[in-house]
Amino acid sequence: MNLKKLEVLYYAAKYQNFSQAANKLLVTLPAVSMQIRDLEEYYNVKLFIRKGNQVKLTEAGEALYDYAEKIFVLAGHAENYLMEIGNINRSTLRIGAEETGAKYVLPHYLKQLRKEFPHIKVIVKIGVSSQMTDSVANHENDLAFVGTTKPKIRLPSIRLYQSELFLVISKKHHWFKEKKEVSLGDLKKERILLSGDGTAIKYTISNLFKKHHIKTDFIMEGDTIDFIKEMVKEGEGVAFLPFPPIKGEIKQGIFRALPISGEKAFLDLRIYFLDKESLSPPAKRLIQILKTELKG
Repeated sequence: MNLKKLEVLYYAAKYQNFSQAANKLLVTLPAVSMQIRDLEEYYNVKLFIRKGNQVKLTEAGEALYDYAEKIFVLAGHAENYLMEIGNINRSTLRIGAEETGAKYVLPHYLKQLRKEFPHIKVIVKIGVSSQMTDSVANHENDLAFVGTTKPKIRLPSIRLYQSELFLVISKKHHWFKEKKEVSLGDLKKERILLSGDGTAIKYTISNLFKKHHIKTDFIMEGDTIDFIKEMVKEGEGVAFLPFPPIKGEIKQGIFRALPISGEKAFLDLRIYFLDKESLSPPAKRLIQILKTELKG
């Protein structure tokens, strides 16, 4: 079995799209199609059913994909074993994180990790939760430190802690001096600003509104919390945000954080990984540090 062809099948199946597999592998679309066709012709089996731009595995394709996944996981085990018995302190740890975790949580714990692994290279990529969990599934990152969303691919994870979301208003808002808390019903006529698709905040708040049958439009979505904060400051609406990013503005009297009467919204923060056994010792140690420090 040609492992390069197997890798092409693996990513074509994972993305259900030959073009995305080509982008991932840095090859051309015809090259992907040719590799798949070579596999099908050599073994005289149909591996994919093509529907426009989308592809779906046949029964034989599903079986081969399962073998491919096991092979690449074992390859990861082998690599980490060699790193462990060799010069482990010079390994690289790749982490995907959402903005809040990357800015307000990870730096402190990465500092602790580097005391034990002083030569480790750490690469942190920031993006929305769904992108970061996908990056682990695609072997681009070792860990994803993000809030819960609905990942496309089910991954093992460890729950670290919950972070409460507050309704944030600026001093330009008429509730700033009037209210100490608000109900979900109060929000029906409000302009609500929210982080965009794939973020844990949107996932959490959308589910909360559905649970209570609250129908309202999110008038604006932004990819970063800083953008949402600036829009709140301008009086363009209200937003749901965790406490760390708004702590400074609250101390300065620019924002108020209002609780929701009779209800609480929490981000369920987790660390996702592909396979715990294949993680490098630094990755395992970071998980241990986070679990110990953040529990409760």
